Amino acid sequence: MNTETERAYLAGFIDGEGHIGLSVLPSVNGQGRYELVVSVTNTHEETLERLQQLWGGRMYRRKREAGKAWKEALYLRWMAKQADAILGAVLPYLITKREQALTGMAFQARIRQNKSRLLTSTEWEEREALRLRLRALNHRGGDGEAYPIPFVEHPPLVCQGCGKEFVSYQKTRKYCSRA
Repeated sequence: MNTETERAYLAGFIDGEGHIGLSVLPSVNGQGRYELVVSVTNTHEETLERLQQLWGGRMYRRKREAGKAWKEALYLRWMAKQADAILGAVLPYLITKREQALTGMAFQARIRQNKSRLLTSTEWEEREALRLRLRALNHRGGDGEAYPIPFVEHPPLVCQGCGKEFVSYQKTRKYCSRA
């Protein structure tokens, strides 16, 4: 368990150099799949290595663009359950990104409640509302307006074993169950 000082230290990095968002990953059903992401970016490698020792996560290098004068940056990233645990630990110390953290944690709670890969339109709309809220909280200007992603209805399939209709996120599935 991390100390109170370590939680406050990480919260300062998340508030100042961090990002709380949803990463969109491809999925077989065509809707896309979202995962909560918390990341911290910095140019001081030893600092991020220390945070990684304390909190886990994966470290990545951001390549420097040719002709740019900035230093090579690194970022430390936590995803899904690990990101949720990080936010829960540092929430009392967050100031700038507190609303993003609460929204991200609410999104992760929806995933915990409904573990089915096949989402209802209601569940899709609830998750989409949280995604749009988080996107709006992170918005810094420009033309980055977020648009809702429509729900994709899955047509029923017919089981080749028993002839019963069933719904699956896998379009090529042939049977309704193992039996």
